[in-house]
Amino acid sequence: MERRKYWWNADSESPERCDIVLYEDGGRWWMEIRIGGGSGRSHWREFDDEDAALDRVYALMAGPQRWHQID
Repeated sequence: MERRKYWWNADSESPERCDIVLYEDGGRWWMEIRIGGGSGRSHWREFDDEDAALDRVYALMAGPQRWHQID
């Protein structure tokens, strides 16, 4: 599994910190949503392709929070 894209909401000192990471493995895409920073809880979802994964990521990032792409 290889990390392909990474975003975070730039709220490093808060339990509201959220990281969204996309991984690719053999043509399948995985999204990890981690809430609470590095020691927070992760939720995973699998997608058939990159477009479907990105659609979900962009839907999650819609709203007032400011997101930054790391890679």
